[in-house]
Amino acid sequence: RKVERQIQQSAKAINLSLEQELFIPALVLLYLSIDSMAWLDRPPGAADVTSQGFQSWVGQYLLPLENTQVRPADVYAARCALVHGQIGESKASREKGAHEFVYRIKNARTLVSLGLNAPRLPMIVGIEDLASSFHRGVKDFLADLKKDRKRADRVRRRANKYYIEVQLSM
Repeated sequence: RKVERQIQQSAKAINLSLEQELFIPALVLLYLSIDSMAWLDRPPGAADVTSQGFQSWVGQYLLPLENTQVRPADVYAARCALVHGQIGESKASREKGAHEFVYRIKNARTLVSLGLNAPRLPMIVGIEDLASSFHRGVKDFLADLKKDRKRADRVRRRANKYYIEVQLSM
């Protein structure tokens, strides 16, 4: 139940950001939400989510993105760039050949990083396509948990660390 509530709140925040055309906050929330799913689904004994864990979740649940050849490494690089600097460039795009993203938004507009100087052509990714893929991926993830009791129990134990809202009386 905690997992579903957390996901619903994240999905609502992403959707509200998109409705208000707050595209960078929507993307940050999307990437953090993917991080959260990868954190829940990390292997037994792993204390923290890793870039490999993030990419594994992306490969299994987020991709393919509509009309793109995006790889999990590209999504991780885009996540790092946006979450850490709100830019398009990351260490992986500079040094490891990951594609930078140009984000397609409503009404034929795009978000392009002003410092775009990528060694490879950037990929065009629709923000709403990314959000839809995330929502679909979460549904698939939750469905997989219903088929694997051990994995579901591990995810539930981890969700017990989520923040909860409490009323403090003064």
